[in-house]
Amino acid sequence: MNKKIKFGVYVGVTAVCLVLLVLTVISSITLLSEKLDEGNMGQSIEDYDYDLYNGEYDSMRDSLSFYLPEGEEFDPYWDVADAYRYYSQYEFWTLAAEQGLDTRENAQRYLELLQDVYESSGSQARDIIDDFAGELVS
Repeated sequence: MNKKIKFGVYVGVTAVCLVLLVLTVISSITLLSEKLDEGNMGQSIEDYDYDLYNGEYDSMRDSLSFYLPEGEEFDPYWDVADAYRYYSQYEFWTLAAEQGLDTRENAQRYLELLQDVYESSGSQARDIIDDFAGELVS
């Protein structure tokens, strides 16, 4: 093979490799940037939606408490998570009272907290809270 052809093939292969390297670096930077943006929100909204619509309110509360996302878009998730926590505590203390323990005051406190969250929630959160708390908040 002629030296000029060999050199041309070498330059061509090198150019293709450089282009692929540049595209890989750009793609990596883009993916990393997206991951960092998602990390700044705590988790993606889709993760919270998944927990919300599958009734995984404790899991959602754990994630919210860990990442502490802020902003109006997270208010329904916080409202449902708080309401579910208060509802669970109300149920626990009510059951304890039925077993003969003097816990009605604790149950009443959590019922009031549940009702306060419900009253201050938006319609989306209220619909979900209605599903698990029912007539306690209606």
